[in-house]
Amino acid sequence: MAQITNDKAMRSARSKFHRWKRYGIFLLPLCLMVYRYRQFSVIKRKEIKLSTPETKLVKIKKRPIIYTYIDRSLPGFDDALLNLWIDSWEEAGWRTKILNPHASRYHRDYKKYSKRLDEAGILHTPRITYTRIMAMAIVKEGGFYSEYYVFPLSKAYNSLSMANGGNFTSYDGVFGSFLSGTNKEWNRFLRQLMENIDKNAFLSFRKLLDLDPHSFHSEELLATSASLVCSKKFESDTCIDDTNKVAIRVHSSEIRIQGYNVFDRPALVESWFKIYWSRCVRKQPIIFTFYENINYLDKMEDFSSLLKVWKEVWSEAGWHPIVLSLADSRRHPEYHKFNTMLNNDDQFTHGRSRYDYYCFMRWLAMAASGGGWMVDIDVFPLSMKPTLTLPNQGTFTGHNFGKEPSLVSGNRLEWERMTNLIFDSYNGKKIPLIIFPIS
Repeated sequence: MAQITNDKAMRSARSKFHRWKRYGIFLLPLCLMVYRYRQFSVIKRKEIKLSTPETKLVKIKKRPIIYTYIDRSLPGFDDALLNLWIDSWEEAGWRTKILNPHASRYHRDYKKYSKRLDEAGILHTPRITYTRIMAMAIVKEGGFYSEYYVFPLSKAYNSLSMANGGNFTSYDGVFGSFLSGTNKEWNRFLRQLMENIDKNAFLSFRKLLDLDPHSFHSEELLATSASLVCSKKFESDTCIDDTNKVAIRVHSSEIRIQGYNVFDRPALVESWFKIYWSRCVRKQPIIFTFYENINYLDKMEDFSSLLKVWKEVWSEAGWHPIVLSLADSRRHPEYHKFNTMLNNDDQFTHGRSRYDYYCFMRWLAMAASGGGWMVDIDVFPLSMKPTLTLPNQGTFTGHNFGKEPSLVSGNRLEWERMTNLIFDSYNGKKIPLIIFPIS
């Protein structure tokens, strides 16, 4: 009898176990949902409690997104420039996203539009000017787009409101290198663009404006690469006088007009931006030095350790240290003239006497960077307090005893004046060292 009772108990236990096993598959997720809901409720109650007038809940602001479009297979693509584009916009508080030719294929009308471009004979680089619009038209929220040769100015730092209520806008007229609009507007403009195909999209932009001035909003809010290279009269300001400008466009054709090789573009941009960031965005007192590795007595001198110490000491003293190089000298409008002058002399031909050569080039670098304070890499501060005001009202001044300019200051025009005096003296008298007033 006891055995029968035990068997019944075992069967009952197995039956309950199988029922729990069967229904547990559904009950377990339900229990987890209830648990998570209770946790969420607690969090929400805490948020409500924190959102009282006495203690407001701080919300993290979402960073705006800027898109660009690239095709690495095309000749002329510059990876270094793309990296600068990413760094500059990220530094300005934006998130960067890169579109490519595959993205445009997700557009619902890709085949139809691709056929139209084929029939019009639009290939390679001109084709990209159309497919980039197609790629942006698939971005659900729409947004801002720039070519990877467009870089932010201070007005675009951290945020930039979409102009004209989200209607399609070009911030540099028919060039179309900096654009914005809602998804609906990107698609509307794409339809208009594909109905007015020309040799490239820039010509189509112009045609659309001629046909209907209201087809899209056209602004002029981009500075050009002329701001990157100092004007011959040195009237341009590193910070760009027109505060309405939101970005700077550095197109390859503009670089060529300035007399530079397109391959110099990344170095020119990087050189200019390190000055712009410190002088115009952070507005810190800057201390400059000039450095290039040189081959001295058949031995490559490397002062990188000394340079690191130089930066650390001046930073701790409250200054923003910037190391200039030959890349900065190249931004000077008379660089080619002065460089040819030096290299045509026996003293500097075939790479001779690089130390003295760089002693000349640093004057160009300082003039092109807007002037200010300059020291040698072995000069360190003792009681020199950081200041944005130059002594003697900006007049060029030597602050050390002796002939070597190891601690000097002056405004932009004064550095240019001294640069011209030095090269005029060299050209006329072939004197490598110039004596100038000491404070």
